Amino acid sequence: MKNILIGMVISAILVGGIYLLKPIYDNMDNLDKANLPKYSLIYDINANPNEDLIQALKKAKLEKKRVLIIAGGLWCKWCESLNNFFEENPKLEKDFFSKFEVVKVYYGNGISEKGMKFLRQFPVLKGTPHFYILNDDAKLLHSIDTTYLERGYSYSKVKLEKFITKYIKE
Repeated sequence: MKNILIGMVISAILVGGIYLLKPIYDNMDNLDKANLPKYSLIYDINANPNEDLIQALKKAKLEKKRVLIIAGGLWCKWCESLNNFFEENPKLEKDFFSKFEVVKVYYGNGISEKGMKFLRQFPVLKGTPHFYILNDDAKLLHSIDTTYLERGYSYSKVKLEKFITKYIKE
């Protein structure tokens, strides 16, 4: 009887501990967006992408990462879909933003002349979002149409995982 009571107390402590630690455990895979620069979070019409790139290159050099420029915009259905995909896959989002220094550049319909002018230095994009991968010396390594990462009306977790592995800094 004493052993059963001890077992029940230990079980209750374990279950209670797991219950209390679950929110902490669940958030371990979440990206801490408060520590990301604004240029990584939003397509800002008023941003200066040249200044953003300079800052991103400095950070990429320090953290030994590549810079990933994402050309897109608030109007872009697939850009929003990518954001939603990452919200639904926090571990992958965290991996993506920890492996690349992400710079979102507003593109579209002449709305942001700074963004349009900035993107002219790169190969022409055919759709959005479009990825440009640079080394930490600003050399363009890859220009990538993201349609191959899509699955249905969203993105493929497997394909994005492979993308990250393929294009991170060796």
